[in-house]
Amino acid sequence: MPSDWPDNSDSVLRGLFGSFTSAASQSLSTAGVWDALRTGAANWASSVLAVTSAVPPSAEEITAKASQLLGHVTITDVNNWRSIAGQQVRAQNNLMGQGLGEQITAGSIFTPPWARTAANPAIATSYRMTVQYIVEPNAAPGTSILEPHSYSLGTVLTTPGDALSEAQSLLGGQSYTNTGRITGISSYSIEAI
Repeated sequence: MPSDWPDNSDSVLRGLFGSFTSAASQSLSTAGVWDALRTGAANWASSVLAVTSAVPPSAEEITAKASQLLGHVTITDVNNWRSIAGQQVRAQNNLMGQGLGEQITAGSIFTPPWARTAANPAIATSYRMTVQYIVEPNAAPGTSILEPHSYSLGTVLTTPGDALSEAQSLLGGQSYTNTGRITGISSYSIEAI
């Protein structure tokens, strides 16, 4: 019976891109990156098996599927995706390091290899902003969670302050989300889409 798991390294690693960006933001070593990938693959396997199995999956089944998922990934693949994640983290750090009234620069925009508008001369580059809000959950007052929201910014970028104002406008100007009250912003980033 053929495997139903992706056998394309780029597809698998793109699915685990959050593990790469987390590792890059923490400046993890190569061993740390592989640990993050194994954890991400195990989480992925666990969630897929939880909905596709008739009974809850065992730890051994999860480990086997996670190993199968990463079985064809090479160090070259990991280094390539680690580099892409580093670009994303640098762009985010550059953007957050700018003053809110300063012009957004190219170094503050992440342009992933999968962006469809960035390298297409026939259309204008479009951008998306992701804001990581700090939210006090309705169900647990006094605690906080991070809740990301993404917004299309169109094709014109001016300043980080303008982009954040646009995000707030797209949120409806509300100081809450479906899960709770917004108490602050943890981070934000812009990428070409």
